[in-house]
Amino acid sequence: MKRNDVIVCLICDGVEKIPQSFIDYLTERKALDLELLKEKGFATFNEQTGRYKMKDIEDFMEPGQEVYPNNLLHTFGVATADFGIEENDFFRDTKVNFLFCLKHNNNGKINSYKWLLTGLASYLNPRYI
Repeated sequence: MKRNDVIVCLICDGVEKIPQSFIDYLTERKALDLELLKEKGFATFNEQTGRYKMKDIEDFMEPGQEVYPNNLLHTFGVATADFGIEENDFFRDTKVNFLFCLKHNNNGKINSYKWLLTGLASYLNPRYI
């Protein structure tokens, strides 16, 4: 295994459950862009609470569709050494591929495993999970 073969994937159950401090941490490292989700019509920003909220899926799907997906996965990727691992000998001077995946709706933990195993793993074809 080569050092650049490592991909760290974090799947979160909806933006409402993420502490603001972690949103700030991810945003600073360019691993999350909630403003982009707002620009693309997936989210809104509440001025009173200072928090983002995901729109209902029906609000941005094509009009006239009879069936809508029950969830979407918004995926952000960054190669970084700035996640507290830069002191580790194995990762020193190496960037780690980091995928931050935000489930549009919180459908529970088992849904996260489905996204990982049938979605991301089938696309990335990893040797180990």
